[in-house]
Amino acid sequence: MIFRPTPGIIKKLVLPKSFSSGPVRIDTHIEEGFCVAPYYDSMLAKVIVHGKTREDAGFSNEKTLAEIHVEGVSTTLDFHKSIFVKKIFLRGVYDCSFVGTHFKRLAFGT
Repeated sequence: MIFRPTPGIIKKLVLPKSFSSGPVRIDTHIEEGFCVAPYYDSMLAKVIVHGKTREDAGFSNEKTLAEIHVEGVSTTLDFHKSIFVKKIFLRGVYDCSFVGTHFKRLAFGT
């Protein structure tokens, strides 16, 4: 798992076209063929979801992240996917130590 910019060319990009699971917004500037430079913030996209409940929003986010596919550069998609299946996160029972406490399981599935 890499948490730093990984420069390169976006060779393939698949973003969901419709969101049957609820309101979702993806803010991004990338497209296929885009050159990710090493000089800037490594965030390639921001996914924003809504739901009637926290669980609904978590389900929408999990479904949306599963549909995103990026080739050519490393991403933290798998890390983010692993967070949204944690019941403690979906219940909202966490604090700023969540990632530090669960890092090995989130990043490496151990």
